Amino acid sequence: MNERLETNVPHIYAIGDVKGGPAFTHISYDDFRILRRNLLENGAASTAGRMVPYTAFIDPQFARVGLNEQERARRG
Repeated sequence: MNERLETNVPHIYAIGDVKGGPAFTHISYDDFRILRRNLLENGAASTAGRMVPYTAFIDPQFARVGLNEQERARRG
Protein backbone atom coordinates (compact mmCIF):
# COMPACT_ATOMS: atom_id res chain seq x y z
CA MET A 1 0.00 0.00 0.00
CA ASN A 2 1.25 3.46 -0.84
CA GLU A 3 0.67 6.89 0.74
CA ARG A 4 -2.51 7.31 -1.32
CA LEU A 5 -3.86 4.09 0.30
CA GLU A 6 -3.68 2.20 -3.02
CA THR A 7 -2.90 -1.52 -2.78
CA ASN A 8 -0.92 -3.47 -5.37
CA VAL A 9 -4.26 -4.44 -7.01
CA PRO A 10 -5.64 -1.75 -9.33
CA HIS A 11 -8.73 0.08 -7.96
CA ILE A 12 -8.43 -1.61 -4.52
CA TYR A 13 -7.67 0.55 -1.49
CA ALA A 14 -6.94 -0.18 2.17
CA ILE A 15 -8.23 2.02 4.98
CA GLY A 16 -8.70 1.86 8.73
CA ASP A 17 -7.46 -1.14 10.70
CA VAL A 18 -6.98 -3.19 7.50
CA LYS A 19 -4.03 -1.09 6.35
CA GLY A 20 -2.04 -1.42 9.59
CA GLY A 21 -0.49 1.44 11.49
CA PRO A 22 -2.22 3.32 14.28
CA ALA A 23 -5.68 1.82 14.89
CA PHE A 24 -7.45 5.01 15.92
CA THR A 25 -10.92 6.13 14.83
CA HIS A 26 -9.51 9.55 13.92
CA ILE A 27 -6.98 7.94 11.56
CA SER A 28 -9.78 5.99 9.84
CA TYR A 29 -11.72 9.23 9.36
CA ASP A 30 -8.64 10.78 7.78
CA ASP A 31 -8.21 7.71 5.53
CA PHE A 32 -11.75 8.38 4.30
CA ARG A 33 -10.86 12.03 3.67
CA ILE A 34 -7.89 10.94 1.53
CA LEU A 35 -9.92 8.49 -0.53
CA ARG A 36 -12.84 10.91 -0.98
CA ARG A 37 -10.52 13.65 -2.22
CA ASN A 38 -8.60 11.34 -4.56
CA LEU A 39 -11.50 9.30 -5.95
CA LEU A 40 -14.33 11.83 -6.09
CA GLU A 41 -12.48 15.11 -6.42
CA ASN A 42 -9.46 14.00 -8.52
CA GLY A 43 -7.16 15.18 -5.74
CA ALA A 44 -3.68 14.18 -4.66
CA ALA A 45 -4.16 13.66 -0.91
CA SER A 46 -1.85 11.27 0.93
CA THR A 47 -0.83 10.09 4.38
CA ALA A 48 2.59 11.78 4.03
CA GLY A 49 3.25 14.07 6.97
CA ARG A 50 -0.03 13.19 8.67
CA MET A 51 -0.07 13.97 12.39
CA VAL A 52 -1.44 11.20 14.59
CA PRO A 53 -3.95 12.44 17.19
CA TYR A 54 -4.85 10.52 20.28
CA THR A 55 -7.50 11.00 22.93
CA ALA A 56 -8.10 9.72 26.43
CA PHE A 57 -11.86 9.32 26.73
CA ILE A 58 -12.42 10.77 30.17
CA ASP A 59 -14.71 13.53 31.31
CA PRO A 60 -13.64 16.07 30.25
CA GLN A 61 -11.83 14.57 27.24
CA PHE A 62 -8.09 14.95 26.90
CA ALA A 63 -6.54 15.05 23.43
CA ARG A 64 -3.26 15.82 21.74
CA VAL A 65 -1.91 16.20 18.21
CA GLY A 66 1.59 17.17 17.12
CA LEU A 67 4.75 17.59 19.16
CA ASN A 68 4.81 18.00 22.90
CA GLU A 69 7.10 20.55 24.55
CA GLN A 70 9.98 18.10 25.10
CA GLU A 71 9.85 16.81 21.50
CA ARG A 72 9.82 20.36 20.17
CA ALA A 73 12.87 21.27 22.31
CA ARG A 74 14.81 18.20 21.07
CA ARG A 75 14.15 19.22 17.46
CA GLY A 76 15.28 22.76 18.12
